[in-house]
Amino acid sequence: MSGILKACIASVIGAALACAQHERAGTSVFPFLNLGVDARALAMGDVSAGMANDLYGSQCNPAALAYPQRMQAMLAYRPIMLDVRAGALGFSKPMGTRGTLGAHLLYLSYGLIEGVDEQNKSTNVMWSPYSLVGGFSWARLMVSDLALGLTLKGIYDNLDHGNTADGVAADLGMQYRMLSSRLIYGVVLRNMGFVRKWYSENDAGRDMLLPFAALAGISYLPYSLPSLRVALDLEKSVDDYLNYKTGLEVALYKRYLFARLGFRFSHRDLREVFRILRSVSDDTYQKTNWASLVLGVGVDAPVSTTDVKIDAALVLHTEGLPPTPAVSAVVGF
Repeated sequence: MSGILKACIASVIGAALACAQHERAGTSVFPFLNLGVDARALAMGDVSAGMANDLYGSQCNPAALAYPQRMQAMLAYRPIMLDVRAGALGFSKPMGTRGTLGAHLLYLSYGLIEGVDEQNKSTNVMWSPYSLVGGFSWARLMVSDLALGLTLKGIYDNLDHGNTADGVAADLGMQYRMLSSRLIYGVVLRNMGFVRKWYSENDAGRDMLLPFAALAGISYLPYSLPSLRVALDLEKSVDDYLNYKTGLEVALYKRYLFARLGFRFSHRDLREVFRILRSVSDDTYQKTNWASLVLGVGVDAPVSTTDVKIDAALVLHTEGLPPTPAVSAVVGF
């Protein structure tokens, strides 16, 4: 039963994370490690490496934690599909010249799943699988405008009824900011680690690794258009094609109200566009990204001595699936 349940969960998260056609699709364990919950980043195509995303950086680029000069708290919620739900919370505190320390917890629930046997017959047993990722981050400005950050995280995956696995991973990030943060470069190595305990002894021999990913990104706020930030990330995961993440952020009212637009596509998608232009389209082609176009809004509302940032995103899906929302908030105090 555990093998069937793992296959179902992997297919759900694999679809959400868009690695449908790569030859190594489905070969990574704990695919939820690359699941984003930051509504601001999601609304901009899930860009994160070169963004000033403060406490959200603990989950995407830990170097971003080095820049805020205040304590921050974060809360996020994202329905994925069907009964699958994700949520996160976090906290960070600047420690002067010693850098900034942060902690976060990501929770992923798959709802209730009815158990079936190898003949696909009901076993009258209900399963309630879930996953947890908890991490501690440290970031510091090494020289003027150059920051390094590190996140160490523990991973726990519970398929219910004693079927559990866990592991350890690390994220290493760098950000370099120029022109008063109008121009930001970022590089991230994500999910470097290992599985400490497999679901069963049979799983231990399988050729499955953590979903390691390398990202490089840039964002820019031009002098000629001071209300528009453009961003681009390049991401290569071990079980997916090279992905291009593009995003726009427009300040609608000063620096208080924002509108956002994002689009994500893979190298395989781009290659198919050129094939279509040459009238040699592949009839078996299926878009590799389950979520492409994303829309969003954000509010940055200073309240007395507290800075409240609330973001929302609407993820539009391919394959006729309904749109799903995401909301997140960061409070600086």
